[in-house]
Order: sequence, then structure tokens, then C-alpha cells
Amino acid sequence: VLTAKAEEPRLRKLLISDWGQPTMVTDEWEIFSYGKIALRKDNPEFLILSDEMILLYLTKFKNC
Repeated sequence: VLTAKAEEPRLRKLLISDWGQPTMVTDEWEIFSYGKIALRKDNPEFLILSDEMILLYLTKFKNC
């Protein structure tokens, strides 16, 4: 889901409320629930990943 940069603080607050603190933080991403939920910061976006896609994206997250 594409978002706006201005939405980032509100989305982060909601994600922390529902999922707890991020399990990984980089300059470009905040990852919740060990890859299931991601907040992209460089190109504002909110991702919900299927179990099949988590491993693919975790590699991408770690390379940022």
C-alpha cells in the first residue's frame, strides 16, 4: 500500500500498538513481526507479506 511521508509517524504508532517494537530497523525499512509487516521509509509504503515472501524480503531488508 503506497502512503505519504507525512503518514509515517501515524503508521509507525499504529504498527507498534498492534505488533510491538520493530524486529529490525534500517535507514529504509522498519520491520515488524520478523518480516510479516514492513514500513518502507525511503519510498513511503506499507507491506504485508505472505509467509512465502518473508525470506525473500528479509534478504533485501538486511542488504539495505
